Amino acid sequence: MMYGITAGFIYEKLGVDFGIHHSTQGVNFVKPTAFSAPSELKYLKIPVTLNFHPLKETGIPLILSGGIQASYLLDAKIEMPNGWYLPGEDTQWFYNSVIDVVAAVGIDFSVQNNLYFNVKIRGDYSLSDPENKKHVYRSGGSSGKHWKTGRSPTHNVTIGILFGVEYHFNKQ
Repeated sequence: MMYGITAGFIYEKLGVDFGIHHSTQGVNFVKPTAFSAPSELKYLKIPVTLNFHPLKETGIPLILSGGIQASYLLDAKIEMPNGWYLPGEDTQWFYNSVIDVVAAVGIDFSVQNNLYFNVKIRGDYSLSDPENKKHVYRSGGSSGKHWKTGRSPTHNVTIGILFGVEYHFNKQ
């Protein structure tokens, strides 16, 4: 689930948006194990996107958006199976921040004068691995790392529907 606020400006066919969003995302497993435990991550996401209205002169309200965002980890929860535990805070197993790419496609509906309602299908993808695989787990003097040596990189991916209300100060 993601919610937040975005502000921006538009000139003719191009616009720029700046936002601040709260996102809860995670992974669940049918049969959790000590190495595949369900987790929930909460991020503060700050996107900067370019918006393009390619068919504006035809009256077709299509919007194409793309950009980057910084995602800052607010909280992490790992639900280990009975009999297993991870020492310390769950947040230590993830990096504090990642950079994501953002893309969306949607449409604008004119409600009244300069007031618009829009709907977009939006996705973001982290460019780096959010798991802190360098974090070392030392239990009872063990020097072994928690993550398996050959563990593949992971990436955050979120896809959803974004609803928005816009006010255009200068109607073009």
